[in-house]
Amino acid sequence: MEIGDFKRPRDYQLSFNQKEADPHPYTGVLVISLPIAEVTIPKILVDTGSALNILFNNTLKWMGISANFLRPYSNMVLGLSGALTSAKGLIKLKVESGLTPRQVKKNSEFLVFDTPSPYDAVMGQPLIFSLKAVELLYHYSIQFPTPYGVGEVKENRELVDTCQLKAYGPRLCNLLGVHMAHVWDSELSSLDQRIKIEGEKLVEELEGVQVCADDLSKELKIGRKLQLPIRSEIVAFLRQNLNVFVGDHRDMRGIDPKTTCHKLQVDPSVRSKQQKRRSLNPEKYEALNKEVQKLLHSSFL
Repeated sequence: MEIGDFKRPRDYQLSFNQKEADPHPYTGVLVISLPIAEVTIPKILVDTGSALNILFNNTLKWMGISANFLRPYSNMVLGLSGALTSAKGLIKLKVESGLTPRQVKKNSEFLVFDTPSPYDAVMGQPLIFSLKAVELLYHYSIQFPTPYGVGEVKENRELVDTCQLKAYGPRLCNLLGVHMAHVWDSELSSLDQRIKIEGEKLVEELEGVQVCADDLSKELKIGRKLQLPIRSEIVAFLRQNLNVFVGDHRDMRGIDPKTTCHKLQVDPSVRSKQQKRRSLNPEKYEALNKEVQKLLHSSFL
């Protein structure tokens, strides 16, 4: 795979081949180590989606750089959580990428944040663009042109595992870029059942109480450990306000159209067309017919 040409004292091709790929690929992030201000920073996250270079305050202290060197930065920054965050300040530091002689030194600005992070710094778009670097996650490395050839910085897999353990906690078995909770169908048999995650405890055990004398199938859940006086008050309150709970479609009759109303956006000036009827297999047709009959019986249609 060849990616672009860059004009330097000579033309060099940045390329990645299968031999350079990790023999045990995985889905994760790219974490590298680089000297910043002549101090090797071990855990730098390469983030092509970040519009800023970021340095965390604990890292700055570890580097022995006083906060007096920070320049004011008044703008608010929108973080991954969607919240606006203010930075402690801005600082320009020398970054060394690659090994001699295929090495590039750049002065780059970093925003300093006083927030906890499993990483020491974030290499964002400003530094990546200034290096004219190319990142390929499949090969877990970045390459960039230098006057003496193509420079390269490889990822340290152990650092990635360490950072993700700190970020997501030891309870996760597989540290992936995207985390999914696998829930078996048997666990979803009742919507009232709380799914118990491994290593976690249920907030509260629940028990069912009958709230309608005319229909014993109507049941609501309350806390099992409630004291008797409070339990009695809650049950009485639920029975008095049973009309706000919906058990099935039949309980939703007579909804005021001012509350909710379904409307089709139809242009009366356009000639109507009838879609051809599509044939369904008997099982699907029977299930569909049952659902339609329920809606008709409940005056929903």
